[in-house]
Amino acid sequence: MTLTRLKSTNNTRFLTNFKLSVKLKYYLDGKQMKPSELKGKSGHLKITVDYKNNEKQNVSVDGKDTEVYTPFVMMTGMILPNETFSNVTIDNGKIISDGNKNIVIGFGMPGLKDSLNLNSEESDKVTIPESLSIEADVTDFTMSSTYTVALSDLLDDMNMDDIADEIG
Repeated sequence: MTLTRLKSTNNTRFLTNFKLSVKLKYYLDGKQMKPSELKGKSGHLKITVDYKNNEKQNVSVDGKDTEVYTPFVMMTGMILPNETFSNVTIDNGKIISDGNKNIVIGFGMPGLKDSLNLNSEESDKVTIPESLSIEADVTDFTMSSTYTVALSDLLDDMNMDDIADEIG
Protein backbone atom coordinates (compact mmCIF):
# COMPACT_ATOMS: atom_id res chain seq x y z
CA MET A 1 0.00 0.00 0.00
CA THR A 2 1.37 3.41 -0.91
CA LEU A 3 0.19 6.61 0.72
CA THR A 4 1.07 9.71 -1.19
CA ARG A 5 -0.58 12.33 0.98
CA LEU A 6 -2.22 12.80 4.33
CA LYS A 7 -4.72 15.66 4.68
CA SER A 8 -5.67 17.10 8.08
CA THR A 9 -8.75 19.13 8.95
CA ASN A 10 -10.24 19.69 12.41
CA ASN A 11 -8.42 16.77 14.07
CA THR A 12 -9.51 14.40 11.29
CA ARG A 13 -6.88 12.92 9.07
CA PHE A 14 -7.89 11.51 5.70
CA LEU A 15 -5.78 9.11 3.71
CA THR A 16 -6.34 10.52 0.24
CA ASN A 17 -5.63 7.31 -1.69
CA PHE A 18 -8.18 5.39 0.39
CA LYS A 19 -11.61 6.03 1.80
CA LEU A 20 -10.38 5.86 5.39
CA SER A 21 -10.38 8.46 8.11
CA VAL A 22 -9.05 8.78 11.64
CA LYS A 23 -10.63 11.19 14.09
CA LEU A 24 -8.97 12.05 17.39
CA LYS A 25 -10.93 13.75 20.16
CA TYR A 26 -9.37 15.11 23.34
CA TYR A 27 -11.14 15.50 26.69
CA LEU A 28 -9.67 17.06 29.83
CA ASP A 29 -11.65 16.35 33.00
CA GLY A 30 -14.63 15.38 30.81
CA LYS A 31 -14.62 18.53 28.66
CA GLN A 32 -13.83 18.18 24.94
CA MET A 33 -10.93 20.44 23.92
CA LYS A 34 -8.80 21.15 20.88
CA PRO A 35 -5.20 19.91 21.12
CA SER A 36 -3.94 23.51 21.07
CA GLU A 37 -6.07 24.30 24.15
CA LEU A 38 -4.47 21.47 26.16
CA LYS A 39 -0.91 22.83 26.16
CA GLY A 40 0.31 23.32 29.73
CA LYS A 41 -2.92 22.03 31.34
CA SER A 42 -3.21 19.34 34.01
CA GLY A 43 -6.01 16.89 34.84
CA HIS A 44 -7.49 13.62 33.61
CA LEU A 45 -7.04 13.25 29.86
CA LYS A 46 -9.01 11.01 27.56
CA ILE A 47 -8.12 10.62 23.88
CA THR A 48 -10.54 8.76 21.62
CA VAL A 49 -9.45 7.53 18.22
CA ASP A 50 -12.27 6.65 15.83
CA TYR A 51 -11.56 4.86 12.57
CA LYS A 52 -13.94 4.99 9.60
CA ASN A 53 -13.80 2.77 6.53
CA ASN A 54 -15.83 3.74 3.46
CA GLU A 55 -13.97 1.46 1.05
CA LYS A 56 -16.42 -1.22 -0.09
CA GLN A 57 -16.27 -3.86 -2.78
CA ASN A 58 -18.64 -6.43 -4.23
CA VAL A 59 -17.72 -10.05 -3.62
CA SER A 60 -19.45 -13.37 -4.10
CA VAL A 61 -20.39 -15.12 -0.84
CA ASP A 62 -22.08 -18.52 -1.18
CA GLY A 63 -23.03 -17.62 -4.75
CA LYS A 64 -24.59 -14.26 -3.80
CA ASP A 65 -23.13 -10.87 -4.63
CA THR A 66 -22.50 -9.02 -1.38
CA GLU A 67 -21.06 -5.61 -0.63
CA VAL A 68 -18.34 -5.79 2.04
CA TYR A 69 -15.82 -3.35 3.48
CA THR A 70 -12.26 -3.74 2.28
CA PRO A 71 -10.52 -5.21 5.34
CA PHE A 72 -8.06 -2.81 6.97
CA VAL A 73 -6.30 -2.97 10.30
CA MET A 74 -5.72 0.57 11.54
CA MET A 75 -3.00 1.12 14.13
CA THR A 76 -2.27 4.32 16.05
CA GLY A 77 0.80 4.88 18.16
CA MET A 78 2.11 7.65 20.41
CA ILE A 79 4.89 8.18 22.92
CA LEU A 80 3.79 9.56 26.29
CA PRO A 81 6.62 10.70 28.63
CA ASN A 82 6.30 9.67 32.31
CA GLU A 83 7.07 13.20 33.50
CA THR A 84 3.83 14.40 31.87
CA PHE A 85 1.61 11.27 31.73
CA SER A 86 0.82 8.84 34.56
CA ASN A 87 -1.72 6.03 35.10
CA VAL A 88 -1.95 5.43 31.33
CA THR A 89 -4.60 2.96 30.12
CA ILE A 90 -5.86 1.85 26.69
CA ASP A 91 -8.90 -0.27 25.85
CA ASN A 92 -7.86 -1.76 22.47
CA GLY A 93 -4.12 -1.96 22.43
CA LYS A 94 -0.93 -2.29 24.39
CA ILE A 95 1.26 -0.06 26.55
CA ILE A 96 5.00 -0.65 26.65
CA SER A 97 7.03 1.24 29.25
CA ASP A 98 10.80 1.68 29.36
CA GLY A 99 10.71 3.54 32.68
CA ASN A 100 10.93 7.01 31.09
CA LYS A 101 8.05 6.88 28.65
CA ASN A 102 5.03 4.83 27.66
CA ILE A 103 4.69 3.70 24.07
CA VAL A 104 0.98 3.28 23.42
CA ILE A 105 -0.24 1.33 20.38
CA GLY A 106 -3.91 0.77 19.65
CA PHE A 107 -5.82 -0.79 16.79
CA GLY A 108 -9.19 -1.10 15.11
CA MET A 109 -10.70 -2.90 12.14
CA PRO A 110 -13.38 -0.55 10.84
CA GLY A 111 -16.19 -2.18 8.88
CA LEU A 112 -15.11 -5.78 9.52
CA LYS A 113 -17.88 -6.61 11.98
CA ASP A 114 -20.50 -5.26 9.55
CA SER A 115 -18.98 -7.24 6.70
CA LEU A 116 -19.17 -10.48 8.69
CA ASN A 117 -22.93 -9.92 9.07
CA LEU A 118 -23.03 -11.67 12.44
CA ASN A 119 -26.28 -12.28 14.27
CA SER A 120 -26.53 -10.86 17.82
CA GLU A 121 -25.46 -14.13 19.50
CA GLU A 122 -22.37 -14.42 17.28
CA SER A 123 -21.65 -10.72 17.66
CA ASP A 124 -21.58 -11.08 21.46
CA LYS A 125 -18.85 -13.73 21.18
CA VAL A 126 -16.53 -11.63 19.01
CA THR A 127 -14.84 -8.33 19.79
CA ILE A 128 -13.83 -6.39 16.69
CA PRO A 129 -12.95 -2.82 17.67
CA GLU A 130 -13.45 0.19 15.41
CA SER A 131 -12.04 2.71 17.87
CA LEU A 132 -9.82 3.01 20.89
CA SER A 133 -9.60 5.11 24.00
CA ILE A 134 -6.50 6.19 25.91
CA GLU A 135 -6.74 7.71 29.39
CA ALA A 136 -4.09 9.22 31.64
CA ASP A 137 -3.50 11.76 34.34
CA VAL A 138 -1.49 14.64 32.84
CA THR A 139 0.62 17.40 34.32
CA ASP A 140 1.67 20.40 32.20
CA PHE A 141 0.34 18.73 29.04
CA THR A 142 2.57 18.50 26.02
CA MET A 143 2.57 15.79 23.38
CA SER A 144 4.63 14.83 20.39
CA SER A 145 3.35 13.28 17.17
CA THR A 146 0.70 10.62 16.83
CA TYR A 147 1.13 8.07 14.05
CA THR A 148 -1.55 6.03 12.31
CA VAL A 149 -1.02 3.36 9.70
CA ALA A 150 -3.56 1.37 7.68
CA LEU A 151 -2.68 -2.18 6.70
CA SER A 152 -4.73 -3.97 4.09
CA ASP A 153 -2.71 -7.18 3.97
CA LEU A 154 -2.50 -8.12 7.66
CA LEU A 155 -5.46 -10.50 7.40
CA ASP A 156 -4.15 -12.24 4.26
CA ASP A 157 -2.31 -14.91 6.23
CA MET A 158 -5.30 -15.73 8.43
CA ASN A 159 -7.57 -18.61 7.49
CA MET A 160 -10.97 -16.94 7.89
CA ASP A 161 -12.74 -20.26 7.14
CA ASP A 162 -11.33 -21.75 10.36
CA ILE A 163 -12.48 -18.72 12.33
CA ALA A 164 -15.99 -18.96 10.85
CA ASP A 165 -16.11 -22.68 11.73
CA GLU A 166 -15.16 -21.93 15.34
CA ILE A 167 -17.88 -19.26 15.68
CA GLY A 168 -20.59 -21.39 14.07
